[in-house]
Formats: sequence, C-alpha cells, structure tokens
Amino acid sequence: MPNALDGFYFELVIIAMAVVWDVLTLAKYRQKKNPMTLLLFLTFLNWTAGIVFSWLSKYFEAFVYGIGLTVPLSDPNYWIISRIMGFRISFLFVTIALYISYYLRVKLFEKEMKKASNIFHVVFGAITCVLSIVLYNVITMDNSIDRIIVFALVFVYMAIVYFPFMTKSLKIAKTQQGAFKNAFMSLAIMSAFFISVFFCFLIDQMIGVVTGEGYTPFYFLAWISAIIGFISAYFGYIRPPKK
Repeated sequence: MPNALDGFYFELVIIAMAVVWDVLTLAKYRQKKNPMTLLLFLTFLNWTAGIVFSWLSKYFEAFVYGIGLTVPLSDPNYWIISRIMGFRISFLFVTIALYISYYLRVKLFEKEMKKASNIFHVVFGAITCVLSIVLYNVITMDNSIDRIIVFALVFVYMAIVYFPFMTKSLKIAKTQQGAFKNAFMSLAIMSAFFISVFFCFLIDQMIGVVTGEGYTPFYFLAWISAIIGFISAYFGYIRPPKK
C-alpha cells in the first residue's frame, strides 16, 4: 500500500511538471501581454503553491515525524506544521486560484463583474480560507472529519466556479471554428479536470475514514488531473496550434 514516502516522490514529479507549465505560461504572457494569459498564469501559480504545500506535508510525515504520526503538541512550530500536514495551507492557495478563475470567467464571458456575484465569491472564499485554518481537531481529535468537511467546502466552491466556466466555454466553442473552437474547448477541459482534482481527493479522504487506508488510486488521479488541466489550457488557449 502506498504511503507518505511514495506521495513525497510522486508530488515532487507533479511539482516539476507544474513549474514547467507555469514558466511557459509566464513566458507567453511576457511575449503577448494578454491579460487573460496573466490570469491563467496566476491560477496555475496558486495551484502549484497548493501542490508544494501538499508535498511539504509528505516531507514532514515521511522524514521528520514518521509515517503515520502527527505533529506533537510540544513542537514549537505545531500550529503552522499541523496546518501544512492537514493540507490547510494548500486549501488557501487553491481557494485563491478559484477566485482568480472566477475573475477570468467574468472577463472572458461577461466583461463586467456583477457586484452581488463578486461579494458572494469573496465571502465564500473567505469563509473557506478561515475554516481551512480554524476547523482543525474541532470535531474529532484525529482531524479526519474536519478535513473532509473542508475538502467538501473547497469542492463545492470549485464546482461553483468551474461548472459555469465549463458550460460557457462549451457553449461558445459550438459557435466557433478552428483555433477559437479549440481554445474554448481547452478551457472546458481544464475546468473539468480541475473539478476532478478535489472530487478525487474527496473520495480518497472518505475511503480513508471508512477503511483507514490512505493514498488510494484517487489520490494519484487527483494531481494527474491538475496537470492535464494545465496542459489543456496551455496548448489550447495560451499557445493555440498554428493554422
């Protein structure tokens, strides 16, 4: 059965791949100065930061505290390390990525931001960030139920952001031809795979609570989905194929 050490090396590879697409996207923005490319770069960058802190959690578990062990309360860095190992810092960066994705969706499809909609996203994102930090060892001492609640909250916000992004991209793709069609299809695929990330993580966490087993196949599928989302957006929208 895979453990934190396997997760450490797996996520190291995922980080390397994510950084490649971050750098390529930034280079494309510097070349074209397209504000939409900048928003995609910031989205990718925050996703990458989320992966980095997830990887750090594996580092602490595999090399510092021991596989299957948690941070002792006596550790002077208990507060921050426990939040890293509980994926809470990762959730913060993913939530920021979600808000940027919402802003990108508005710029692409609506042009002007509706005040009520923006307030909703700011409040929902803020609540998600606060609960990610605060809801730790509150319901159960082993933090399992707390983590599932926060996972579910991030997944709901992800669905709120990316389902409309996906449907609107598909709708416009149907009216376009050639490169424009491919560009919006790629954004729809990106949205679907980003949703898949936390859907897979949520299943992985629920299986872990029921069986006590970690690192199910859904864990590996989750980060693979994130990379596919990066690649789809880059080749379809950021660097569309030449005619």
